[in-house]
Amino acid sequence: MVPDRVEQVNVDTELLAWARAWIQTSGEDAATARGHVISAAAAVALGDAVAPETTVPTRLYDACRQLDGQALGQLYECLLTGDTRASADRKRQGSYYTPLWLVEALLDRALEPFLRTCSSPTEVLDLRVVDPTMGAGAFLLRAAARMARRCEELTGPGPQWRARIAAQCLFGVDADPAAAKVARMALALDCPGSRPHDLSDHLVHGDALADPLPGPGRYHVVVGNPPWEKAKLLDAEYFAGRDGAVAKAVNAARRGALIAGLEESDPAVAEAYRRAADESAARMRWYRESGRYPLSSAGDVNLYALVVERVLGLLEPRGLAGLLVPSGIATDHNTSRLFGHLVRTGRLHELLDFENRDGAFPDVHREQRFCLLTLGGAGRTRGRFRCAFGLSRATAACRHPLEIDPETVARLNPRTLNLPLLRSSADLAILEQMHRVAPPCTPADGPSGGAWGLRYVRMFDMSRDSALFESEETEGSAPLYEGKMIYLYDHRHAAARTTDERAQSTSASVPVSEEAKRDPAFAPSPRYWVPRTEAQRRLPPAAWRIAFRDIANPNNERTLIAAAIPGDVACGNTLPLLCAESVDGERRACLLANLASLPLDYVVRAKAASRHANWYLVRQLPVFPPERYDDTELRRYVVDRVLALSYTSHHLAPMAVDLGQPRTPAPWTYDPDERRRLRCELDALFMALYGLDAEAIEHVLSSFDVLRRREERAHGEFLTARLIREAMAEARTIAGRRAGYLSPGAPPRAR
Repeated sequence: MVPDRVEQVNVDTELLAWARAWIQTSGEDAATARGHVISAAAAVALGDAVAPETTVPTRLYDACRQLDGQALGQLYECLLTGDTRASADRKRQGSYYTPLWLVEALLDRALEPFLRTCSSPTEVLDLRVVDPTMGAGAFLLRAAARMARRCEELTGPGPQWRARIAAQCLFGVDADPAAAKVARMALALDCPGSRPHDLSDHLVHGDALADPLPGPGRYHVVVGNPPWEKAKLLDAEYFAGRDGAVAKAVNAARRGALIAGLEESDPAVAEAYRRAADESAARMRWYRESGRYPLSSAGDVNLYALVVERVLGLLEPRGLAGLLVPSGIATDHNTSRLFGHLVRTGRLHELLDFENRDGAFPDVHREQRFCLLTLGGAGRTRGRFRCAFGLSRATAACRHPLEIDPETVARLNPRTLNLPLLRSSADLAILEQMHRVAPPCTPADGPSGGAWGLRYVRMFDMSRDSALFESEETEGSAPLYEGKMIYLYDHRHAAARTTDERAQSTSASVPVSEEAKRDPAFAPSPRYWVPRTEAQRRLPPAAWRIAFRDIANPNNERTLIAAAIPGDVACGNTLPLLCAESVDGERRACLLANLASLPLDYVVRAKAASRHANWYLVRQLPVFPPERYDDTELRRYVVDRVLALSYTSHHLAPMAVDLGQPRTPAPWTYDPDERRRLRCELDALFMALYGLDAEAIEHVLSSFDVLRRREERAHGEFLTARLIREAMAEARTIAGRRAGYLSPGAPPRAR
């Protein structure tokens, strides 16, 4: 599916070293010096005389004589990378140099279908190709090469096809004026013997989201790698390369104070920041109020989503677009309206998802997912689209995409029409089965809280509310729990407070030892406390609550981490709460068991591409309704195990009473082996309740690779898998029982 024939061009290391050294010692500002190097390099490569005032050292000239357009573009990107300030600005814009194998893969999908149907050079020259975020012109350079090659195939070597194609067929825009200049030079370099006409009207500096594009306004082919960043100005990114103290501030309140202090310490930087912030705010208002971006301008706007929506209006009715964008286009909440539109209208043709494991984009996190997105014009729609997930350059050629229709997407994510990460047909079959037997947590056509009457609550925002936080406990304060403090059925997993001042300012935590957990009076220390009156104002106390980690990384051993926590603590936004006041405590314990179960975690892994367990994700999970637990024996089987797993400290004594204990029992002693057995019995029960057969269960278990490796190192086997298999027979009996079935009894207490 993805070609392997194109290798990345490497810039001559000596040339790059000389250029960087000269930029640093030239006495000019970096942007001016960088422009001199690029201009001189292009001039030498084109055979032009170099202007006398250009002070670039002579030894650069010889190294530049063999440059082609691709190498010139990469030289420009490399020089940006060597300049901390410029690199930070390009990163803030979300601009990354695109590996050639990805460029070629997109051209295979967007340009090649047109070239195959061209029967004469005239038809090739009639094509119009645009890159609305062209950078140094990599996509346009490769498109020109393909188009010229097709002309030669049709007529044999003839006139200077590349010059004619560059002057007639190619268009582009970039927000960086230097990049637009480099793109024009690069195309000129790739037209040996016959320069194209002036390209300044075709390859322009501008804003493709706001300005008219050059050329006809409608194009047969749109290609590119649009910016991947948020549209709003992010202070930490803006100050990277400008002021390290501001960029690395521990929280928003501290960063705001440092920015305010710049008015006195560095007025010029403060003024530049204020201008940038005002410009960013004005752009955001325009995106939302112009009417051009109804599908992509809501919420926390992504630039790439705006570009995708813009591209829909740039295509000829039979046109094709090939774009390289984050996979969040299909999986994130902010892009759900846009992606739903692509699915419903049939404009989506193909989505191939990759993870940056191989470092295709070195400046991007290795877990960042991106995709090759192929779209059609309004007259080139499809009833089903192709998709594949988890690809790499090595595996892409041997993986066959799935064919998905809009109805399938609506069954799996009815509220948002997001696409789960489907790595195989087995994944699709299992997800469909689980959604058949259990409705979405809050169905799209029902009340907002669903059968559970759920409320999603974020009590305190760790940034916006930081002024309320105290680092020491005082009379009348409540501990502020964070996501890192809990684990499955464990409200005492880690202490957020440390003695390391550096770690204290970050997300560091200290795991609580098993010995400490065996003390029912022990409670982990938080980083912060908040006024108890403020916590109670935001959410009245309860016997206990269901909490889950906001961070949900599919690459960890478990993804959705849920637990019972005391009902009188405060929680930060990394530990959201699910409140279900309209149902009794026993059924809420069953809901907790469902949320913490392995099969539901499998679903979360497919849907949590953003690494966050947001409300839009949780509310679309296949969760059994309260009436599924009407059977007393089934309900007690679940509740007894949830209580034994959760009630290990005096702080959850109200939970025991809420779950029907006639008197407050002593807490269960924390025993890791017993806890693993109880969790696996619940996992097996929910495997059975979801109707998964033996083959599906093995597929689900095999997807927890990190958990398997850890247990094999610690126990010599995948212990969780064995315990679940051993519990399946009993679990199927309990899941399918009828009146008269005798409960196997409460789990023994490990005193």
